[in-house]
Amino acid sequence: MDTPGVNSTSENNTQTTLDWLPEVGLTLMVISTSQPLSKQDIQLIRQAVKFSPDIRIILSKTDLLSQSETGQMIRYLRSELKKEFDRDFRIYPYSVSDPVYRDQANPVSPGSR
Repeated sequence: MDTPGVNSTSENNTQTTLDWLPEVGLTLMVISTSQPLSKQDIQLIRQAVKFSPDIRIILSKTDLLSQSETGQMIRYLRSELKKEFDRDFRIYPYSVSDPVYRDQANPVSPGSR
């Protein structure tokens, strides 16, 4: 189930997401490199941990960082999440500018290339 997320301009969207937490089997939490691990992120993860057996972190906007900086950011997130929750989370770097993701977002019809 893809919910509308949190911190929306519509409070109803946030409530819809929070209401679905008890039903999820996997939580994908998107954290931006431009504001890594905000208080809202920690609060949402804290709520999700109560219900979701599997929480994974998508680190977005990694195209704004060098490969070295991305690695540093991942290590920082792992460290902070471990301190906060005493558990490890899988973290996946993501950038829409990466050709692999760009091609998946805009699939090409067979025979059009």
